[in-house]
Amino acid sequence: MNIKEYGFVSMELLDKKKQVNRLAYNNAYEFWQQEWITAINDLSLEGLSVNISDKFISADEILVLREGQNIAALALINHIDLNFAAYRDISYLKTLPDEAMAFIFNNGFKTIMTSSYNIVGRHYRRAMVGGLFLSVALPGAAIALYEKRPEFDLLMGMPLIASGNHRTLARLGMKDMPGGLITIHNVKAQFVYMTRDDVCFGKDFGKYDKGIRSLFPDSALPVALLMN
Repeated sequence: MNIKEYGFVSMELLDKKKQVNRLAYNNAYEFWQQEWITAINDLSLEGLSVNISDKFISADEILVLREGQNIAALALINHIDLNFAAYRDISYLKTLPDEAMAFIFNNGFKTIMTSSYNIVGRHYRRAMVGGLFLSVALPGAAIALYEKRPEFDLLMGMPLIASGNHRTLARLGMKDMPGGLITIHNVKAQFVYMTRDDVCFGKDFGKYDKGIRSLFPDSALPVALLMN
């Protein structure tokens, strides 16, 4: 597959707590479902289905990368507040090894931002923007979003080992959670994290910085106004 460099990829953040554009939201859901069906087949993810939309609907925000009118990549962003007892029993945290949960509580982390169900469209898997692949730009954008939100103590993700995304996240500065690998949907996965100390304001992303920062015009996050 040939590598294609795009001069500009736009980023938008869909937040259904605000006014939501039905077309944009439905378009994101269609992309998410179709691309994950392909990934499920490619990685033999037994037990995982996106025919039920609960995970998509429950996302607090949806981070979307677009090339023109086409969605190129997407991530679901969720907010966890352990000050509320109910959050301690969500399925995401129940999947954590005991050592990882102990790490969270022992360090006093209360507010957590998660990036999950990250997916790059199959037609964009070899696409680049600003000198980096979209598979790097997508988690990089999530990290940059976390950087701009000091109300969150911790950033977490759970890359599937078969996808190789854990290596990308390590290059971006994320660390392995204690407890080692878990098995989910019949494949191995690794929880990873980043703290506020790991991503200080003013810290760049090394050789990936230009491409990631190019998604944030004028150093401001372009939030899509989601109107009916």
